[in-house]
Amino acid sequence: MKRVLFEGELKRNQGSYYSILEITAGASLVVTLTGTGKVDFYVKRGGKPTIYSFDAKSTGLTPSERLQVALPEGGGTYYLRLRSIASTSTVRAVATVYRDRY
Repeated sequence: MKRVLFEGELKRNQGSYYSILEITAGASLVVTLTGTGKVDFYVKRGGKPTIYSFDAKSTGLTPSERLQVALPEGGGTYYLRLRSIASTSTVRAVATVYRDRY
């Protein structure tokens, strides 16, 4: 399953964008970011991630990143957060859920 989580402009002063994915047991998640300006991406199971509390986060220094998220065996509800670091960022975030481990 492939899903566009967000496509558009984020500004540093506007806060963050959140999305929710239900992921079944045995699946894996890959998130791809493309665009301009630096955007941080956070993932947390069971609740909204913060810059201090998350299960996975992007670590790249460029606006184009690929993040493979290690998921526990049980699946669950995953909250995804995009946060602009640049004054203005244009971003496209795509989540791909693979039914079998990637």
